Amino acid sequence: MIGDRSRAEDPTAPRADREVPMSVKNVVGLIVDAIVIIYLILAIKYPNRF
Repeated sequence: MIGDRSRAEDPTAPRADREVPMSVKNVVGLIVDAIVIIYLILAIKYPNRF
């Protein structure tokens, strides 16, 4: 129990499940930001369509 707890809280431990969600969140955030920016540009260019 104590060994598992210290290993789970060790920030230097190479754990994939700790690093993957952050990178996935960053990629999804960038995609969402790009979609929002493109939508805003199109809404400014073609105000009659949106």
